[in-house]
Amino acid sequence: MKRLPILVLLLSGFGCGRSSVPHKPSETCAVLPARPAPADLQHVADILDRWLETSVRTPGAVFRVLRLGDTRAAAMTTFVEVIPQSWGAPNAVANRMAFVGRARHSIRELAERSGSDAVVTVPMTSRVSVEVIPRLDSRGMTWNWTGNQPTHAATVCDVSPSARGAVCTPVSLLRSFDAWATEAIASGSTYRLWIVGESVATATVAFEVDTPDLPLADRVAFLLSARNELESVFENLPPHTGSAVSGAITAAVADLAARHGPKSLRVLSDLRETTDVFAFDRSVPAPHEFVRWLEVERLLPNCDGIEVSVCGLHYGSTHGAPPFDARRGAAVKDAWTQAFAAMHPQALRVCGACDADAFQQTEVKR
Repeated sequence: MKRLPILVLLLSGFGCGRSSVPHKPSETCAVLPARPAPADLQHVADILDRWLETSVRTPGAVFRVLRLGDTRAAAMTTFVEVIPQSWGAPNAVANRMAFVGRARHSIRELAERSGSDAVVTVPMTSRVSVEVIPRLDSRGMTWNWTGNQPTHAATVCDVSPSARGAVCTPVSLLRSFDAWATEAIASGSTYRLWIVGESVATATVAFEVDTPDLPLADRVAFLLSARNELESVFENLPPHTGSAVSGAITAAVADLAARHGPKSLRVLSDLRETTDVFAFDRSVPAPHEFVRWLEVERLLPNCDGIEVSVCGLHYGSTHGAPPFDARRGAAVKDAWTQAFAAMHPQALRVCGACDADAFQQTEVKR
């Protein structure tokens, strides 16, 4: 009879061991801007505190801070902590508390850190959580990284006299990029920025990004560092910029057509086509006449499988051209609406201003 309590204790201990399922190690990442503000650094410290509370008893759990660069090659890991496999008996509690104290002290020195030499391997089956600071993109939306297949986007940027400073701007380009980036986390995704030229032959790719095959957090840091390079686009515009909007659209669609996966075309232009035949700032042709000309000139590409959105239509007058009014603006929209319909896009959306609303999901064409 005396053996019974011992047997019960052994069985109960065995049962507790079997029911306790260890958590898989996970990775929590915070992504800071290239030049973080004090509030950004405090936000990272808060994320670290939450991680310590939830993961300090999970061996192998990783906390990482990445800082963006002014270029995609300059993104770096600046801080790494990994929960050890054991806290070491007989002072496990003291060792754990010391680890927590060192981590909290080190995070306060983050602003002075230039990088980290730590190499951390996280199991592929573990969960990865990435939080970008600041948390909102240029459209005012929370950064949310989705997409499990390559996604491709082309943006047509019109810097002609009628559109300059009002349509394709640093702000609208950021919105265009952000609309793509949040859905382009899958490696192999592509973004191309086309500058409108004087013809289809002079339409130029001024900026391009391909999502690399890297760990998730490093992909995010790469994309957002590449985003910082957009600032220099207007400082290095290609020669022969113009108003051959149809030519740039044709070139962009030809490039998109060869890619596999979801595809979108964003046209940041007032659509005031200017060629040897037309000058929309002065006179807008009838829609059927314009579509017929595009067809003859082979400027009516097949947009099957491509979502198309346009923003930038306005009533402002161009220096040296006749006054532009709402009536002529409506004629421009009618001509291009029929032209886009003849291209058979998967979806079509036409907006006025290139504000945040213009860079939401396109409307499905019925």
